[in-house]
Amino acid sequence: MVKFIKTVSRKKIFALIAVLAIMLVAIEIVQSDIQDAQAMPDEGNWEKIEFAQMSASEADEILENESDLTDADIPEIPDETQLVDDEQAQIPEDDDYSVQAVLSANQNLIISAPIDGIIKKAPLENGEKFDKGDVLAQYDCRLEQAKLDELRARVRVSDRQLTASNRLKEMESISDIEYVSAVETNKQEKALLKQAQTRVDLCTITAPFDGRIKNKEVNRYEAVKSGRVLMEVGSLEPLKAELLVPSVWLRWINVGTPLRIYVEESGMYYHAEIVRIHGEVDPVTQSAHVIAKIDEYREELLPGMSGKAYFAEASRRGQGFLGLNMGGDL
Repeated sequence: MVKFIKTVSRKKIFALIAVLAIMLVAIEIVQSDIQDAQAMPDEGNWEKIEFAQMSASEADEILENESDLTDADIPEIPDETQLVDDEQAQIPEDDDYSVQAVLSANQNLIISAPIDGIIKKAPLENGEKFDKGDVLAQYDCRLEQAKLDELRARVRVSDRQLTASNRLKEMESISDIEYVSAVETNKQEKALLKQAQTRVDLCTITAPFDGRIKNKEVNRYEAVKSGRVLMEVGSLEPLKAELLVPSVWLRWINVGTPLRIYVEESGMYYHAEIVRIHGEVDPVTQSAHVIAKIDEYREELLPGMSGKAYFAEASRRGQGFLGLNMGGDL
């Protein structure tokens, strides 16, 4: 019996020791949290510390005051539908009628080699401007020039022979076959002269308009074959913008419809108007190809820049390409 009592006492002692150990660990954890909160006090931690230091009566008083709040004092939390409506209200009206826009030169020209030969002169580099009539490239055409000089001399001789044949014809001192031969020989020589002159003219490539070199692919002293691409040039006229618009917009889009174009690279808006509408609608994407032209040439704009085209409400009230007048938005 005594042995049983001793065994029970030992178990109680061990249980008591375990409970005390758990309490000590809990007290250390609470103290550690309070020290951390005091070391880095933010607004929430200060409130926790002050509330922990309050007496029980003060805590009850705060809880009673909070219970006196009415439903009107509690701010209403908007539901998800209300949030979506607010976001839509902040979108500018033009965003519903905006499409991507890509700028391109009003005139874009790829210049190819007209004849075989060696490039003698190619003075301009990529990005440089030129005026109409400036030399863009020139061949070494000394051989062609010599051939032209030879034919000019032969034409002069042929002209003299034809003049003499005409006098002999008046005196009836030349046969018909000799006279016809003189006339036709003169025509042949002049035709050969025109051919040589045309070839010499092809030796110099001049600018057809005011523009800028976009991509130069030939260098001086380089031998080229006929048909090879020498360079690509673009005009300095006001740029055009290419748009793909939904086909239903043709109800109100027409030539002359105004719009604004925002260019990403410059960060600016530019006024433009529709100048051409392609005569086909893509049946897969239900879109139409539309060309707009910016009002004036701007130095900061280059072909290939992109942005967005915006159609204002006023521009959506006109008569469209389809001959319909919707009198407002779709």
